[in-house]
This record gives sequence, C-alpha cells and structure tokens, in this order.
Amino acid sequence: MINLCRLVYLCLRYSLEEFRLKHRYRYLLWINPYYIFYNRFIPRGKRLALALQKAGPLFIKFGQILSTRRDLLPEDIIIALTSLQDQVPPAPKNCIQKIIQEECTKHHSQIFQSIDEQPLASASIAQVHAATLHMARRL
Repeated sequence: MINLCRLVYLCLRYSLEEFRLKHRYRYLLWINPYYIFYNRFIPRGKRLALALQKAGPLFIKFGQILSTRRDLLPEDIIIALTSLQDQVPPAPKNCIQKIIQEECTKHHSQIFQSIDEQPLASASIAQVHAATLHMARRL
C-alpha cells in the first residue's frame, strides 16, 4: 500500500496526469499545487524521467527500455528517457554505507580503510566506488 501511495504521489508531484489518464480524473490538475506552481514549464519528457528516477531502480530500467522503442513514444519523450541510460545521479553516501552494513553485517570502517565519496560510475542498479581494504593480518 505504501508503494502505491508513493507512485500516486510521484504522478501528482511531476504532473504525469497529462499522459492520458482518464478524462474523469482531469480535475486532479486543478487541485495539484505542483502543476499550478512548479511543473508547467518543465517539458513532459523531463518530468517523466525525473519521476522514474525518484521511483527507483526498477522504474529506471523500465524507462531505459522505453527509450529504445521509438515506435511507441513521441520523440521528445524518447530524448528525455535516453538520459536514464548514462546520466543517472549517484546514490548518497549515507545510503551506500547503510547498504554495506546490511550486506556485510559490519560497519564500513571495519571493512574498508577508505571509500571515495565520488563514484567512478553510476547506473540504474549499481554504483562503483574506489575503496581501500584494511591490510590483512599475516598468519
């Protein structure tokens, strides 16, 4: 239920109503403050790409797949969705540290001597950071 609410929020936040929702829901445009104040001047393709980025890695992958289908979508949306292929913003440092701690069951400072904050590469489902491991003890 929480994910559905988040998707509805993202649709309203980025004014995705114009992507042909039922006409009986057009009243949402006039009660949506984001449409009135913020999103009117952002192109629809850019709004769709931003919403897919905020929704998560699975939706970014969906946008990447859609960007290859020039027969399904208008050209302005295709151009905006192609930015999802190589221009995905990296995850924040605290998110990376949390994932390391959950996966390795240790704090990142116990595993790595240092981790570069700036990623070498960033994609929809992965991110690469340069890191230095602690020296292994000799037996």
